[in-house]
Amino acid sequence: SDYANLAYADTAYNLDLGRGFGLNFGGQGGGEQTSGANIIGQQTVCAAGYACGNGVNSNFIGLTAGVGIKSYQLSAAWNSIWGSGFGNGAIISPSTAFHTDDPLYTTSNYQGMIEKGSAGNAFKYTAATNYFDNSLQISTTYGMYDSAVYPYSTELDLNVHYIWPGFHNAFHTYLQLDYLQQPDYVGGNTPAGTLMFNYVY
Repeated sequence: SDYANLAYADTAYNLDLGRGFGLNFGGQGGGEQTSGANIIGQQTVCAAGYACGNGVNSNFIGLTAGVGIKSYQLSAAWNSIWGSGFGNGAIISPSTAFHTDDPLYTTSNYQGMIEKGSAGNAFKYTAATNYFDNSLQISTTYGMYDSAVYPYSTELDLNVHYIWPGFHNAFHTYLQLDYLQQPDYVGGNTPAGTLMFNYVY
């Protein structure tokens, strides 16, 4: 493999208890390893703690649970990553380059365990609601990231998604407001925000 081979599974179960009350549960897990002449194993220059020359040997699991009461939802999620080699067992992913599209339950808007390139543990808590027949969706999340080679950090996010009426659900506005808390030597506390207009045709 040029980088690594990944095996991954994810499952979810939703339980409708009636009268707008429901529970949901999810689990995920997998493993990632290098074999043969992989690129990471050939690196000789690497940041302290990442051990690039040893390739990738990573395992990960995750759990999530939530409760919904009519238009309100609360959820909690946990991920754990462990192993050896690169990042003391870090997962490598094509979703790690300056955006957070990876499928781990605990990934926030700007950071997650895959983005940190390290083994460790993460937690994320979410509160969400919607109005106007789901046209306005609002959520807040709080994530905590304790990695093996990167300093402890947290992230607080506010997400607002609005679907404009009269456009056949094609015109969307997204607002993200984020605040990262981390030591000064890796950038310090950082506010961030995104405003996006999207028309699907």
